[in-house]
Amino acid sequence: MLELIVLCISAVANMVLALLVLINNPRGVVNRYFFLFVVAFISWTLINFISLHPVVLPQLLWVRLALAAATLLSMFLIMAVNVFPDSVPVYRRLNRLAIIFGVFITLLTLTPLVFADLKYGQTGVSPVVGPAIPLFGLYA
Repeated sequence: MLELIVLCISAVANMVLALLVLINNPRGVVNRYFFLFVVAFISWTLINFISLHPVVLPQLLWVRLALAAATLLSMFLIMAVNVFPDSVPVYRRLNRLAIIFGVFITLLTLTPLVFADLKYGQTGVSPVVGPAIPLFGLYA
């Protein structure tokens, strides 16, 4: 129960920080990318918690959603770092490539090509990796 309380406090604090940054300069590219990064981070932490304590949907689906959120987290981090601090991309094509590959890998994580199944054993749950796990690892 304590971990859920800490998770909720952390999610609210991060959202307040992201909103303050966005409200400070809503047209700023760095501010928007930072906001998206924090939203992806909050999503990843919440989905990761639910994947360990599934209630509604199968655990494998939650694990795949956690990987999808992690890919989005990586994508928004790449985009934010590329324009920080001057709001001008350091590498002009990097954001476009980050989006293209990020969306592709995000969709790929939702298939059995990244995590095929979960194996339940005496030591707990372990994922059965698919053939596309190196692509996820390379991007993330």
